[in-house]
Amino acid sequence: MTDGAEDADGVVPAPSTDKKKKKRRKRVGAEAQAPAVVERPKRADFAEDWPAHPDLDALLAAFDGGNYAFVRQRGRAVLADKGAAPIDARARAAVEDLLRRIEPDRTAVIMLGVAMLLMAFLAWFYWTHPHGE
Repeated sequence: MTDGAEDADGVVPAPSTDKKKKKRRKRVGAEAQAPAVVERPKRADFAEDWPAHPDLDALLAAFDGGNYAFVRQRGRAVLADKGAAPIDARARAAVEDLLRRIEPDRTAVIMLGVAMLLMAFLAWFYWTHPHGE
């Protein structure tokens, strides 16, 4: 009995003779031992000029991740000086700008209100006036 490795003609294929390539290790030289430069994470275009601050970096990471509730809660706490580190004027202005960016646009709120009033008026008009039959 065979082990099921035959093809449709009953021929057993020959074992593979492909040699696996060995991975080469990088040499540990003077280049590899140089101290690594710590780079700031990529920031949004509007935040490139903002100062480095641990609370501000956490807020930007949450903003980029879409966690706006965290940005609102933690941003207000940072502005109330309840952050992990003291905040200077530039970082405070950056947090205020970030909080402003997640607030709804005033024009959009007004337009939504007008649309709701129009819908209510049209519904009232429809229900209070007789329909021609």
